[in-house]
Amino acid sequence: MASCLSVLASCLSALGSRVAAAVSSCFSVAASKFYRCLLYLGVHQRNTTEIINTASMWVDFEDYWFTQGHSRHVYRGTYQGDRRVEGKPCVVKVYKEEWYLNNDREEYTWRVDQRAYDKAHEMARDFNEQCQTSKAIQFVRPEFTSIKVSQFIPINAMVAIEMYLDGKDFEKFSSNVGYVNPVAMASPAAFSHFTYHTSGGKVLVCKLQGIRSSAWYKFSAPAIQSGGMELGEYGPSDLGKFGILAFFDDHCCNDLCKGWKKPQIIDLSPEQGNLLDKIMSAMRSERSSKRTCYLNELTDVPVEQIVQIHSTLRLEAVHVS
Repeated sequence: MASCLSVLASCLSALGSRVAAAVSSCFSVAASKFYRCLLYLGVHQRNTTEIINTASMWVDFEDYWFTQGHSRHVYRGTYQGDRRVEGKPCVVKVYKEEWYLNNDREEYTWRVDQRAYDKAHEMARDFNEQCQTSKAIQFVRPEFTSIKVSQFIPINAMVAIEMYLDGKDFEKFSSNVGYVNPVAMASPAAFSHFTYHTSGGKVLVCKLQGIRSSAWYKFSAPAIQSGGMELGEYGPSDLGKFGILAFFDDHCCNDLCKGWKKPQIIDLSPEQGNLLDKIMSAMRSERSSKRTCYLNELTDVPVEQIVQIHSTLRLEAVHVS
């Protein structure tokens, strides 16, 4: 655009410098307005990330997010700099301001997301090796980097980049509040059960959402429910022992997972039992995945009591006939 204006100005120079400058200025204003219009429509991408890991690859992405989660806005982007993936679509998940302004929370957020992926990937590998299924379980690997150029997002804000999964074929197989897709698909539900069984009750991988082919399921952004004392060990989607119980409330074993271990509640007082029932009842009424911070809103149980009952709740992974 700038070169075109320069040529036009030189061509009009015969009319006098003032006329040439005036015409050039008018075209500059028009071009600027047109450019801003393209930005508004999302045609031009002007947000750029830093290099991803050690590869000579980065991502350009749009100005306007198309969906959001609790801690991130999600944008459409394209890979740049590596001819193997040049121009291919991806999604860019930018951590919200309240997460990246606090350095401790910023590190916590993206590191637990990385840890959740690593654990899910590890469990999927074991499941694929040990269980004979028609479709392998796979997880989209997130790549973490920061913002390099943007007019709307602070520089150095952390982002997670994932390959794009075609929206028209995107399916939700389970949530972290116990929802399991009623359509009969053995592998996703059995995989979640497998993760609890093979870990001895330490973790359960859920919130399985993504696409499938004749050979695989490919999921993104899973949730890990931890069986330890602390809520949120694997991030804000980790509902801990509440999430584990919620999954098994709705899970019906199939031929793949019959005979595997399930959670059994140990030594719960009547008062604690009433509070647990209230929490679980509220979670059963939900279908969409929730963050730990919403448990109080769902149940009206004070946060202190939620934390206390979770820390005292004992689950034992046992074989149940």
